[in-house]
Amino acid sequence: MSRDKTFLNSLTVGDIVVYKMLPKDLPVEPDREWHGKILQTPCPDCLYVESLEEDTRGLTEWVYLQQIVRKVY
Repeated sequence: MSRDKTFLNSLTVGDIVVYKMLPKDLPVEPDREWHGKILQTPCPDCLYVESLEEDTRGLTEWVYLQQIVRKVY
């Protein structure tokens, strides 16, 4: 199944994205979708995001473009 991810080219600081954890991180819920606000776009294939989830609100992490499911408009 191929998803249209052309929106990835236009992500900027302040955008809200939905992403999934990488399999190498051994997520307990691999299909869970996480929401985060982009704080920085330091490299072509990664973002620095702040979690918007109730249980992890305010925590930050690196997210790779391959993890992004969609942008929240």
